[in-house]
Amino acid sequence: MHFSAYTSSSKAQRFIESKLVKRGRDVLGPRPGKKVVLFVDDLNMPQPDPYQSQPPLELLRQFLDSRGFYDSNKLQWKEVHDVTLLAACAPPGGGRSTINDRLLRHFSVLYLPHPSSKWLYHIYTTQLGRFLEKVDFTPEVRDACQDLVSTAMGLYFKLSANLLPTPAKSHYTFNLRDLNKVIEGLLQAHPSVITSRDHCAQLIGHEAARVLHDRLTNDADRRYFYEVLSEQLHNGFKTRWTAEDLQKTPLIFGDFLEGSSPQGPRAYRFVRQYDRLPQILEEYYDRANLSGGSVEHRFVFFDMAIQHVTRAARVFRQPGKHMQMVGVGGTGKATVAKLAAFIEDCVFLRPYVSRTYNLFEFRDDLKKASVRAGVNGDNTVLFLTDNLVKDEFLEDVTSILSGGEISILFDHEDLERISLDLKREAIHHGVQDTKSAIFQFFLQRVRKKLHVVLSTTPAGSSFRRHCRLYPPLINCCTIDWFDKWPLDALQSVAISFLETSELSKDQEVNNALMASVSKVFVEVYKSVEEETQKFYDELRRRYYTTPTSYMEFVRLYLSKLNEKRAEFSFNRDRLCTGLQKLSESNALVGTMQTELLQLGPKLEQKARDTEKLLEQLASDQEAVDQVHSVVQKEEEIMNEEAMRVQAIAEEAQRDLEGALPQLEAAITALDSLDKSDISEIRKPDWNSAKLLLGDPGFLKKLVGYDKNSVPDKVFTRLKRYTQHPEFNPEAVGKISVACKSMCQWVLALENYAEVYKIVQPKQRRCEEAQAALAIAKENLQQKQSSLLKIQEQLQLLQQQYDDSVAQLEELKQKKELTIIRLQRASVLTAALAEEQVRWSKSVNSQVEHAQGLIGDTLVSSAAVAYLGAFTSSYRHRLLTQWLQLCKTENIPVSENFELTEFLSEPIEIQKWLNKGLPHDKHSIENAVLMKHCRRWPLLIDPQEQASKWITQTEQDNGLKIVKASDPSYLRTLESAIPLGQPVLVEDLSENLDPSLNQSWAKTQYSEAIRPSY
Repeated sequence: MHFSAYTSSSKAQRFIESKLVKRGRDVLGPRPGKKVVLFVDDLNMPQPDPYQSQPPLELLRQFLDSRGFYDSNKLQWKEVHDVTLLAACAPPGGGRSTINDRLLRHFSVLYLPHPSSKWLYHIYTTQLGRFLEKVDFTPEVRDACQDLVSTAMGLYFKLSANLLPTPAKSHYTFNLRDLNKVIEGLLQAHPSVITSRDHCAQLIGHEAARVLHDRLTNDADRRYFYEVLSEQLHNGFKTRWTAEDLQKTPLIFGDFLEGSSPQGPRAYRFVRQYDRLPQILEEYYDRANLSGGSVEHRFVFFDMAIQHVTRAARVFRQPGKHMQMVGVGGTGKATVAKLAAFIEDCVFLRPYVSRTYNLFEFRDDLKKASVRAGVNGDNTVLFLTDNLVKDEFLEDVTSILSGGEISILFDHEDLERISLDLKREAIHHGVQDTKSAIFQFFLQRVRKKLHVVLSTTPAGSSFRRHCRLYPPLINCCTIDWFDKWPLDALQSVAISFLETSELSKDQEVNNALMASVSKVFVEVYKSVEEETQKFYDELRRRYYTTPTSYMEFVRLYLSKLNEKRAEFSFNRDRLCTGLQKLSESNALVGTMQTELLQLGPKLEQKARDTEKLLEQLASDQEAVDQVHSVVQKEEEIMNEEAMRVQAIAEEAQRDLEGALPQLEAAITALDSLDKSDISEIRKPDWNSAKLLLGDPGFLKKLVGYDKNSVPDKVFTRLKRYTQHPEFNPEAVGKISVACKSMCQWVLALENYAEVYKIVQPKQRRCEEAQAALAIAKENLQQKQSSLLKIQEQLQLLQQQYDDSVAQLEELKQKKELTIIRLQRASVLTAALAEEQVRWSKSVNSQVEHAQGLIGDTLVSSAAVAYLGAFTSSYRHRLLTQWLQLCKTENIPVSENFELTEFLSEPIEIQKWLNKGLPHDKHSIENAVLMKHCRRWPLLIDPQEQASKWITQTEQDNGLKIVKASDPSYLRTLESAIPLGQPVLVEDLSENLDPSLNQSWAKTQYSEAIRPSY
């Protein structure tokens, strides 16, 4: 087991008991027939308690004195048999205590001096030589074995002698573990890649740099490393690489150079085309996003980021290797680790830290990571932030780092589950089918596949203290020191953001202006760093600037620029629209005045025309009335004549209708006669009758006889016969049926003839009257037609008159409306005459501000991002410096730029003042910065001025006020965030609760949500 500064006696006792079995009621020992050798590393690391005792060492002393110890729960003595104790430690000093003589007397003490160069040379040449022979490298590479070891040892001895640990560089503790890491790095070589001495030189340079160089903290030490490396490479491989060459073009190896396409084992190759690395990493980045393991919303692959990713990937490809990333917050450590884990096909795990996160939960997370690596067989990266690098957690972390001993994490049920899950695979690998053997197989897989990454910060004393009290953090980890991003990296990030923004689509913004803006970004960051140092020197206040804050600054600038452009465009358009309406109103007044002058003559002319039409209408109406009277009288006369003619015709028709039935009956009787009937008629004068009766058309002649044209002579002669007493149908019928019919016909014809003589004059009179009536009707129709035409003309004239009257009325209404509009427009233009002048000035001002919008937004965004922590004098100095910087770089900026005027309105400021905001300029600037910052503001408010103002301002929005000491304040915060409710967390301590970051980062919300304070 491994002891650290805060190893407790109970942990030491649990570890010992976990390796033993019960032999009796209160007897512990190894399995029958076995003995246990218990090795304790760093025996003198536990720190003395207030009573200057070391409880873990006292437990070991008790065990050695009495061969047992007490059960702390049952308070019973437990004997321990067949256990031998073996311990190792470094000399006292540097966080190590002196071992109590009462414990030391039980050991045979052996001092192991540092191995000589000869011994080390022999050990590593043997180890490396066997590898080169076994893997079948070329003879040239095998011959380079001694030079590889000599170069590694030369670097190690020179650096360990000249780069000594200091309070600021407490991790400069080079030891043989580092030399061993370099040699292990060489064992990653592949015979298809490393084929010459030059390749060997490149490989040893890369591995030495990863182990020894990456922990260095400043340029001077790095320069010294490359000078030593150049010298050692020249001595061993006769290279001509200068320190400048090695520093400018670093030696980099990786197994991801083919991109993300190859499957299976990947060769560890030298990066010959460094320019291809951004493209290759970009491919992995896109794949990570597509696979759902999003690395970052945006990632820019500048040189430093590329090197950190390759360093992490190198560690994750080596079995059982761990890493410590040291850098201030916001330098991209988590992003680098996550991308490197994806590149090396590792599962990335990051514990979620809550306010109540404790050792139990931490061990549960360690257990999950161990099961993922040991049972599932996944290469797993466990990323631990500085919030988790605490004393109570580091005990378990250092145990994993130093040897992977994690048995204390698992209880009996866990061991049973692991045994069942791994049984088949363990047997397949030749492991005995026992729980202990399977668990050892599980531990071996965890040591091989679990990679612990510690993310720590050098700020403060915690890093130095942990390095001193927990040696595995240095000895068992590859340290990667994250510097603040260099200026060229900052500019690359800025250019990348600008090229993908709306600003790049603006035709008025050229490439030179874009380059100037990116340069100002960097200069602003640089100036803030300089002022923070002055701020600390003068006021002893620390203020840190990180790459994260820099990227927030760039994002803020782009969002504010779009927002301000839209705002300026809206205001300008609104003012221009108002001015246009005023101009149109003025033009309309003139138009209405001209129209009003033109309406007067039109009205008079239209009135005269209407009067003339009215006179003509009256005259034509009189003529129409006269014609209508004449026509009406003639219609009456004609109607009377028509009635008289109708009476005559009806009378004649009645007379005829009285005689016609008899005649028609006689004719019908004639139609019934035939030739045989005619032959019955006899006369004394048969010869004369024979001629008449023998005529074939005799009957037809009788039937068709013209009854209307009987001559008077015939009628007189006929009358002599018809008046004879015996000339009647009944008497004649007795003699002859045919003669009866003829008799009837003769009598009817006679009667008809008599009637016709009376009717005929009437008919003639009727016909004459009808002829006269027809002529009269024709004349009447002609007069009616003339009357209709005159009426149509009169109607047309009436329509013209009505239209003229309507037009006259319309002109009158139009004149009245024009007068009213003219009066209103005159009043409006007179009232807005001053507004027109003010609006015109405002438009000109908007145009001027729009011209300086890029620079104004840049300065204001820098102020929001960085000025919050500074006092008024520092703010004024920085603002003046930034404005001058924009002018120097030819970035348009307003001459009279004022921060509060640019980011707020006077009405808004007045509302703040009414709500209790102090009237001084500094407080107003604070309010403006709070309003526009992208992150939640942290207020230093000793006099509670801000608290009172926020309470007054946000009380109508459902403000929630909680104390940081309230156990439920996180629940209040998390419930308020989705609803957009403002939250004021009071009395925060200097060390913020890490769960705040987790609560705020768990879910993304829209910008409409109100911030918490």
